[in-house]
Parts: sequence; C-alpha cells; structure tokens
Amino acid sequence: MAHWQLDETEENIAHDRISSWNGILNGEPMWRPNGKINGALLFDGRNDYISTPFVWNPSYGEFSVFAWVYGGEPGQVIISQTDGTTARNSGKTWLGLSLEKKINDDFNRRRKSWCCTCF
Repeated sequence: MAHWQLDETEENIAHDRISSWNGILNGEPMWRPNGKINGALLFDGRNDYISTPFVWNPSYGEFSVFAWVYGGEPGQVIISQTDGTTARNSGKTWLGLSLEKKINDDFNRRRKSWCCTCF
C-alpha cells in the first residue's frame, strides 16, 4: 500500500505517507501551495512525472487507485506503471489511465476544476 499526498512544498521527493515507496520528481514539475487538499504538483504535460519503486503487480490481487486531477488534455497519462524494467520508457504499460478513456463523465467538460478519478 502507498499514499502520496503530493503536498510537499520543495525538493524533488514525493513522500509516501504509509510505506517507503517515496517517489522522485523528474522533469521540472512545480510544487503549488493550493491543491484540492493542501498542496499539489503542476506537471507540464510533456516530460514531468514521478518515478517510484515497483509498487504492485495486479496478479497479486485486487487494488484501488484514487487521484484528484485538475485540467489536462486528451492523451496525457494520469496514472501508469510499467512491468518493472529498469530502463526509462521501456517495458509494457499494464496499468494506464488517460483522459482519452473518459475517466469521469464530467472531466472533459470541467478541465478548469478539480475532478476525482478512481478505479
């Protein structure tokens, strides 16, 4: 289990509040003081992301994912995980969720507001 609040205010670490799956910020995402709940991270939609150790394999059993998302454009990935290979951008994505999948019926209409997405 992992929980990243993403409400830190500086540095390049997204702290896991439950376990030791701390994430490293890549690219240049910016910490923002006003998120849905406390702070937030602003991603540019091109090369900003958080990398974490391999957290969960769906073959282990059921799992849930929950995120608050603000804005975004079709095709930008919100949540993904690769098969655990070490090279960046390699491996098969087996858990992926993007705006093209219409996560929430309201999402595309409310790009300038916070939307909750979960599965």
